[in-house]
Amino acid sequence: MSRRSLAIVVLVQLAALVAVCLLIGDNGWDDGAITLAFARTFARHGRVALTPHSEVVEGFSSVFWFLLNAGAALARPSYQVAILVSQVLAALCISASTALLARSCALLRLDPLGAIDGIQISSGRSIPWPVGWSEICEPSYWRPNVYSGQP
Repeated sequence: MSRRSLAIVVLVQLAALVAVCLLIGDNGWDDGAITLAFARTFARHGRVALTPHSEVVEGFSSVFWFLLNAGAALARPSYQVAILVSQVLAALCISASTALLARSCALLRLDPLGAIDGIQISSGRSIPWPVGWSEICEPSYWRPNVYSGQP
């Protein structure tokens, strides 16, 4: 994959992720909002707690993510802006991971698409590449083929 192709893929991915962030907004951010509350309290009061008056406990699963959001909380954004910033940071991290994965594949002389060809999923069924969501969502896709004895 050329650098230009990779740049296009990463930019399209980033644009799609940011569009989803804008579409979803602050809906469905239960655990994310808890991490943001801890990050905000840490940024403003230096305490690892849900609120400045709460008991000091660890209420997040990733120290890096907590500190990254605490850095953003230093700007004192509103609730909606804090969630949007966190979502955009997540989109940037996902896009950076895509670029790093492609670079790793290039260094190992692997085809990035070939590296995920025939990926095994929890059901044990191999997914051929490319596969459409309509095929994956089809219940018969996951059932063993009873006629041939093959999964």
